[in-house]
Amino acid sequence: DAHRRGDIPATDSSSLSLGRLWHDLLDLGPDTFGERSVVVPVDYLTAGGALSSKKDAKEWVAALPADAIPITPEVSGQLGRMLDGFQSNAAAWDIYESIEHQEVSIFWEWGGVPVKCRPDAITQSGQLVDWKSTREANPLTDFRKAVANFGYGLSAALYEEGCRVADLAKPPMIFVATSTVSY
Repeated sequence: DAHRRGDIPATDSSSLSLGRLWHDLLDLGPDTFGERSVVVPVDYLTAGGALSSKKDAKEWVAALPADAIPITPEVSGQLGRMLDGFQSNAAAWDIYESIEHQEVSIFWEWGGVPVKCRPDAITQSGQLVDWKSTREANPLTDFRKAVANFGYGLSAALYEEGCRVADLAKPPMIFVATSTVSY
């Protein structure tokens, strides 16, 4: 509600954008994401490598198919390196290949309050999974900082309760974190 009133400004950053694209890649699958991705031509980039907001760049984006995913050359390379690292990590890839449910919306009342969660994935064995990207070079030792800084523990509690109520998965929620800097 506060966002609609304009009290809280919408936030975005290159890190959040990369995280959304990483999430989309895992949701759609590497093949479908690759088919829908369109690398932005250099003519439509700013000097810093971002998509330009000029008229010709907007027209180029508007002419793309509705399901196209425009990405800059830099982001394309970064996502490729992240995917290579993800696929070479046997634990991460085994989890990914065992997905039974993705993005299932769960609605229930918790103490009389209507709540909703939408887990990233649930494996065939009932493991609750949340995909994360992180700027931490060593997620195994340092991702805990992001958990504390961004309140991921609270979201884990909500998702775990939703999956318990829906009888889809049992705790704990597993975070599969991919570094955006060390891949």
